[in-house]
Amino acid sequence: MVLEDVQTLSTPWPGEFDFTTLCAHRERRARILADGQTATRQALEFYAAIAAFQARVCTVAPLDSRADLVELVARIAPDPLRATARQIDAATVELAVAAYGSGEDTESLRSFFARVLLGPAAAAGHINTSSAPLQGAAVDSCPLCNHAPQVGCLRESGDGTTLSLICSLCLSEWGFPRSRCPACGKTDEAQLGWYGTDEHPQLQVRACYGCQRYLHVVSVAVDPDAIPDVDEVSGLPLDLWAREQGYRKLRPNLVGI
Repeated sequence: MVLEDVQTLSTPWPGEFDFTTLCAHRERRARILADGQTATRQALEFYAAIAAFQARVCTVAPLDSRADLVELVARIAPDPLRATARQIDAATVELAVAAYGSGEDTESLRSFFARVLLGPAAAAGHINTSSAPLQGAAVDSCPLCNHAPQVGCLRESGDGTTLSLICSLCLSEWGFPRSRCPACGKTDEAQLGWYGTDEHPQLQVRACYGCQRYLHVVSVAVDPDAIPDVDEVSGLPLDLWAREQGYRKLRPNLVGI
């Protein structure tokens, strides 16, 4: 693990994108990564299926797709999610969606169903909640749907790179200063570390020594084909390392990592 210098981002990132097109790119990237993985192959293949599923969700009536989602998860999800899918019904999914929207439950296995269904609606601008996904923390939230970031992204800009954050719900992107922790909100470069491995050159852990939170940051400057929310699923070894060091992820991804 190598600690790198932390710099400051001063330029905002434009957050407009087409969610359906993004889903197609997410599915393709996840399948490509799965072909070269062993430890995270099942997770990536499942994530590819979820990306394809989200492209078909009706943004004005996402609950119409809940039965299809439960069936998909019960069939091909990793074991914990599969077991959950076999224990819930349409009414339970509706309750999970309500609990997610209110901020009551944003990280349990049941909340997964809410995130998958609500993501397309949030990307279309149909959802904006005032919930705080990380209670008690000064979370920097998505300007479109007010949810916590899932992963960071480094993109080339001038002679260097700029940092942006990717929403855990709608997947929109916004600029963010490197000197600030998105979990606790403190601005102290000495409290922020960047760690990576040779096995995943496009992927790093950004950890805050103060609040003990971390998130993955995917460098599109290193790998132009990378898609942040997909590539971070392949970072299980980095997740295991971060947890061993006592850090807790800012927000688990859709496969529970």
